[in-house]
Amino acid sequence: MIKIASGAVFLAASVAYFVMGFNYSFYTSDGRLGAGFFPRVVGGVLVVLTLLNVLMDLRARQADEANAYWKDLGIIGALMFAFVFVMQLLGAVPGMFLFILVVLHLLNPGRWVTNVGVAVGIPLFIHLLFRVWLNASLPIGRFEIPFLS
Repeated sequence: MIKIASGAVFLAASVAYFVMGFNYSFYTSDGRLGAGFFPRVVGGVLVVLTLLNVLMDLRARQADEANAYWKDLGIIGALMFAFVFVMQLLGAVPGMFLFILVVLHLLNPGRWVTNVGVAVGIPLFIHLLFRVWLNASLPIGRFEIPFLS
């Protein structure tokens, strides 16, 4: 029941994110992708995937289900909120690096090479995708970091 309830909460958040994306235009006046592109695409994918997850959980539910990972879920949830504030302070790319590194350290302890590789690779890809290829802005934070702003 806990999996279904948490999946339903995530589904509601995904729908809200998708709907909020319609407050922004999909394209800018000069034909580039606008602020509504990312929330609509990612929100739509999140809605579909979480809906499938909830439906699969409903089919496979068990009467007595214990979740041993509540502590990890709470810690990662708190880290997600902290990430929003760190991103405003340091910027999107350094904030993503720190967030991914800390989460992977908790979930994948002792595998530093893999964790650092993922923590460098994902923010680097997001920086290249949005700043370089799509010419979209990412939060730069209060401190200007060379090559990332």
